[in-house]
Amino acid sequence: MNEKLILTARNLSIGYKTGKRENRIVSESLNLDLSSGQLVCLLGPNGAGKSTLMRTLSGLQPNLSGEIILDGQSLSQLKPVDLAQKLSLVLTEKIEAGNLTVHELVSLGRTPYTAWLGTLTEADKEKISWSMQATDTLRYAHRRMNELSDGERQKVMLARALAQDTKLILLDEPTAHLDLPNRVEMMRLLHNLARQTNKAILLSTHELDLALQAADKLWLMHADGKLVTGVPEDLVLNGSFEAAFIKNGFHFDRNTGTFTIHKEASSTLIYLTGNSSLVFWTKRALQREDFVVSTNEALPYKIEVTDHDKNPVWLFQHHSIEKKYHTISDLLADLQSIKTLK
Repeated sequence: MNEKLILTARNLSIGYKTGKRENRIVSESLNLDLSSGQLVCLLGPNGAGKSTLMRTLSGLQPNLSGEIILDGQSLSQLKPVDLAQKLSLVLTEKIEAGNLTVHELVSLGRTPYTAWLGTLTEADKEKISWSMQATDTLRYAHRRMNELSDGERQKVMLARALAQDTKLILLDEPTAHLDLPNRVEMMRLLHNLARQTNKAILLSTHELDLALQAADKLWLMHADGKLVTGVPEDLVLNGSFEAAFIKNGFHFDRNTGTFTIHKEASSTLIYLTGNSSLVFWTKRALQREDFVVSTNEALPYKIEVTDHDKNPVWLFQHHSIEKKYHTISDLLADLQSIKTLK
């Protein structure tokens, strides 16, 4: 797949005009690139400026300074109809589409090409059919929008954006109103669409763990407006990912790619080893009970977890004491009862 630069931003400053000569700068000196076939996730804490950046890149609000180039043309110079043929936007607001059917709403994606009469050509109809097949919305094409679940509605809005057939798709919190299975499905769908259609897809999201798995690149906005970009694994390993979300009692575990809740007051260290999947869940349980899991084999408290014919066994050792447990619940109960561990 040949990558082509679709969107670039150079020395970009974003924010709001507060007066005739005064601006409120949210972020500045931004240099960004987005290529075809890429799924890029924009992440950051609340208030960092993600929505402001998305609105600026989509042309909904002007940039304070700098330049945005979309498919070789300055964003500020594009007429609305030309912009609609290059960029499609899916917003986070819940969809109020009245009595429109799914097919009717998706067909609106062809508006930039059908002029004011709205007459669909065979080519338009093929685009609409393809976009509904790609998003698995064809099966409820004749249902009314107000009859759909939130997950189904989000897929329909994505189908409309695909029917618009632009090189760039921007999505602002596309998983905001979805349950976990639908959030996973939406991220998987966007990842596959970027690959299959060679479109550039940029979405803002709070789904940190899903973004780490699905995104080709991350744009990390810090609370102070600073923005760092890169491949997810690089940003994790160099500490940028954790730094963007650093908070007391909130720790990013590089070994698992997940955030954990921990209390820094605990001083009880336990060496944990054994079956990798069992170690993962045991570690989570121990951390919840304020124990600190360590890789130091010299510690006096040790837990080895093994799996014999799908029957987990936890072996606890402390000097000459050695006990076996068959559930994490029993292990935790005993650990809490040992005074020397407190």
